[in-house]
Amino acid sequence: MIALLHTGTELRRFGRLRMTKVAIAAICIMPILYSTLYLWSYWNPFGNLANLPVALVNSDRGAEVDGERLDAGAEVAAGLREDGSLRWAEVDHAAAMRGVHDGTYYFAVELPGDFSEAVASPMSDNPRQATLNAVYNDANGYLSTIIGENAMREVLNAVDSRIGAEAVDKLLVGMVDAGMGLSRAAEGAGELDEGLGKLHEGSGELVDGLTQAKDGTGRLAAGTGELRSGVGELADGTSRLVEGTGELTAGTGQLAAAVNSRAEGIAALQSGADRLREGTAELGAGAARIDSGVGELKSTVDSAAAAQSMGTAEIRRIAAGLRLLPDPASRRAAADLDAAADRLDALGVGPASPLVAGVDALAAGTGELSRQLNDPAAEYRGGIEALAAGTDQLGELVDGVNRLDEGANRLAAGAAELDAGVGRLSAGAAELDEGATQLDDGATRLLDGGRRLDAGLGTAREGAHELATGLAEGAEQVPSWSEDERRRVSTVMGGPVDVSSTNDAGDNSFGGGLAPFFFTLALYIGGIIAFLLLRPLHRRAVSAGVPPLRAAIDGLVPAAVIGIAQTLVIFGTTMLVTPLRPATVAGLALFGIVVSVMFMAINQMFNVALGAGPGKVAAMAFLMIQVVSSGGLYPVETQPTALQWLHPLMPMTYAVQGLRQVLYGDYDPRMAGAVVACLAVTAGAVALTALAARRDRVWTMQRLHPPIAM
Repeated sequence: MIALLHTGTELRRFGRLRMTKVAIAAICIMPILYSTLYLWSYWNPFGNLANLPVALVNSDRGAEVDGERLDAGAEVAAGLREDGSLRWAEVDHAAAMRGVHDGTYYFAVELPGDFSEAVASPMSDNPRQATLNAVYNDANGYLSTIIGENAMREVLNAVDSRIGAEAVDKLLVGMVDAGMGLSRAAEGAGELDEGLGKLHEGSGELVDGLTQAKDGTGRLAAGTGELRSGVGELADGTSRLVEGTGELTAGTGQLAAAVNSRAEGIAALQSGADRLREGTAELGAGAARIDSGVGELKSTVDSAAAAQSMGTAEIRRIAAGLRLLPDPASRRAAADLDAAADRLDALGVGPASPLVAGVDALAAGTGELSRQLNDPAAEYRGGIEALAAGTDQLGELVDGVNRLDEGANRLAAGAAELDAGVGRLSAGAAELDEGATQLDDGATRLLDGGRRLDAGLGTAREGAHELATGLAEGAEQVPSWSEDERRRVSTVMGGPVDVSSTNDAGDNSFGGGLAPFFFTLALYIGGIIAFLLLRPLHRRAVSAGVPPLRAAIDGLVPAAVIGIAQTLVIFGTTMLVTPLRPATVAGLALFGIVVSVMFMAINQMFNVALGAGPGKVAAMAFLMIQVVSSGGLYPVETQPTALQWLHPLMPMTYAVQGLRQVLYGDYDPRMAGAVVACLAVTAGAVALTALAARRDRVWTMQRLHPPIAM
């Protein structure tokens, strides 16, 4: 009977006096200090950042960009003041640092001196990022630093979008100008392609002319080789001629001496005269052959001279063609060719060459020698004939012998001069042959160079054509925006990415996000407070033999009634003084009652199992563990590993999860899990309380005199 009346009598004993009624009311109201008061004070701190004093320092010196003044720092500072998201106070650097240090300002933002230069740097050779210098002081409050860092991210995004658009606009201006430059470059490359085509055609003609010149210098080299060989043979003949004329001179000298000294030797003279006549005839035949050989030599030299004249004419024509080319190397080659032609005229077989003059003189000398030996009208042959005819005329004989001796001496001198001339002619022929060979080698190198020039011009023309095509295609790909189009594009490129965010649970404030945690905290503390006044277990009923489970339930019911009252007061007051509007009020109330009863059962268990004093201490300790491991403030994944292990074992974890579901109306399987977990913890706590009640049927000295009494 006592057990049946326990629930009502436990509550009725607080209704007898005014103070006990006040105590019950206080127990029901006190939990709002841990829920409503906290939520009201922290409901929307980020919505009131416009009241947060922040120092703004504009140290930007500005910059000159394309002849225009750029004051990006002043523009940003004006934009921040107009935005009004923070209470900006524009001060100098020293005042800002003092203010952050003494708490006048929560933090400071400085636009450095090179801000405008950095903004304009993408158009320079040293691009770099513009920076904003932020100075915080945790002594002003760590959360103010966190709020300042979050605010700076928003400020940075706004500045990036604004400054980025201006920087990109400058780049786009340069790109449009570059497109116009590409168009002009494409036109110039087309003209270059056309000019190189004409130059390539001229180089082809040059190669043809150089080929003909090479053929001519080859023939000239072959002719000078033959000339050199013939002159060598002629030198051998003139040497023999010198020897013969020497013997002739000796003979005529002896004859003259004999005639002059011995008149009686006329007979011998006649015999000598006959032999002299025969020798003269033989010498005449030899001189005729020499004259014929010299004539052939002169013909060969004349042919070589004609070939050389044609070669030098061709070389001068090639040089004239090279002068028409704009290439400096071609003009130097033309000058070298003219110099080579002049040297050939002077040193080869040209009209002014010593070799041609020597050959002409040699031809005249051999002709005279042949005439003297063969022509009866000549002085020497005439003397021989007169000697032969006038052997009977001694007086005339002496004169004839003397003339013969004089003629022989002149003949010997002419033969010596002829031999010396032939020697010079041989040296000249050798020099001519070497020069012709060098000329042929030079013509070969010149032809090779002309061919390389022709091939190089062909490659250059192909490259110029590709360049012109590529520049034209590139110019077509560069957009030609109008000013309005360019500014729209720069705005998009300055901030190419935006965030489109949605929240499945709707838009909630900072306080709304913390409400599940503060509600569970308040309900648990409400359980602790309730058992400061209520008895967790009716000892007399237990001693009277009431079943332990019934005794546990009887002790829990009064606390549950108070817990229900606490739940309704907490939710109602919070909705009254804050903008909190749950998605389902009834669902919030029902689940809040489930959570409140669970926490009452947990507090009852600690008080019954450990006693009043130790039980309350254990309940407070258990609260602290739940606060840090429930995931109510921060995602549990960001906490230490030990707390992550405890997270799924804590009743407050499921209380927070369930309250989030009923507050935001975004239901998923976690809602059912939270309800099941809360009911299971309640049942477990009641069962442990019943076991403790069963234990307490036997009174011990420790129970009669507990070490800690409250």
